[in-house]
Amino acid sequence: EGFPRPDVLIVARGGGSMEDLWCFNEEIVARAAASSKIPLISAVGHETDWTLIDFVADYRAPTPTGAAEVAVPVREDWLETIADYGLRASRGLRRNVNEKSTTLSAARLPRLEGVLAAPRQRLDMAAVKLPSPVRLFEPLRQKLVVTSTRFPTLGRLLDGPKNRLAVSAAGLRPEPIRRHAERQSGMLSQTAMRGERAIKRRLDNNAQRLAKAGQLLDAYSYQGVLARGYALVQNEAGEVVRSKDKVSAGEGVTLTFADGKRSAVIEDGAIAPVQKTKPKPKPAKPKPETPQGNLF
Repeated sequence: EGFPRPDVLIVARGGGSMEDLWCFNEEIVARAAASSKIPLISAVGHETDWTLIDFVADYRAPTPTGAAEVAVPVREDWLETIADYGLRASRGLRRNVNEKSTTLSAARLPRLEGVLAAPRQRLDMAAVKLPSPVRLFEPLRQKLVVTSTRFPTLGRLLDGPKNRLAVSAAGLRPEPIRRHAERQSGMLSQTAMRGERAIKRRLDNNAQRLAKAGQLLDAYSYQGVLARGYALVQNEAGEVVRSKDKVSAGEGVTLTFADGKRSAVIEDGAIAPVQKTKPKPKPAKPKPETPQGNLF
């Protein structure tokens, strides 16, 4: 109590006689190991020693050292796995960016003026076809005039409604309707301008995000790693060499740098440049003997 819960338990003991290892054959020990909720590694004795705890443990190691190697992962393996995941993530990000770029390039969004052109045209046609209020109320006004002429008293009673009707008719003249239509047209134009600005702002934001994603992709690509001073090592079969144990002395390798490739040969645990054999010099042609006279 007070200690954190361990991730794994190792039951280990060095080699010894059967009597020294007999305590691991006890029933209470075997049942406790079998009922453990924490993964348990058995490493009792040497590889040839077997006890009951070996059969109920989650894993049996041949020696205590082997148990420690199983419980603790190798750092190089983790680094290789992380590098593999990074390469997969880089490829997936590049593929996603390419797909988004292709979709954005293929999308042909209509202009807002074209979308609003049809409603604006229908509004103009409705305004033209709208009849004049004066013509609408002219028959009613004539009836009122005839009625007031025949019945003076009724004419005085109808003076109030007639005046209100005249005021209403004056308010329904084409000029106020035209001004209202102009205001609506102005509001429609402002809406179109705002829509165009919103679409342009949205496209600019998507372009910036796409550019940032491209920069991030370049930073995580293996070309970026080579540009920081690293090199990619490949054997003669073209396979990537991730460990010094994968090559031996005298074996040729290819080193890929950011600006090109170079060949090398492993010598005494170090990498030496490949020495190309110089061609043997051609034998000199014998000079023709010049005739010389006898002095005697």
